[in-house]
Amino acid sequence: MSHLIVLVLIGIVCYFLWRRGPSATNSTLFIRIRQGQMVVERGHLSPDSRQRIAEIIRDEHIDRGEIAVSQQRRVTLSRQIPLQCRQLLRNIVLTDT
Repeated sequence: MSHLIVLVLIGIVCYFLWRRGPSATNSTLFIRIRQGQMVVERGHLSPDSRQRIAEIIRDEHIDRGEIAVSQQRRVTLSRQIPLQCRQLLRNIVLTDT
């Protein structure tokens, strides 16, 4: 019975870590979108890339979300980012970093 409780607790912790989404602490680039506005919290984006991402945010009506790039150049997008624009955003941030 105690093993079952431990497994359930581990599952709950993993679920909340998964739901949390991208993290700024282990990213070379971290972009947060709040109320349709983009804020680069970590790293650097060129003005051209900022403008292109801002246009996508506006055109796709993205109200909130996160975009993170790891040191291994792996891009993580939060679930709030629509599927139809994810690859374009990946291309922009990877070209810029």
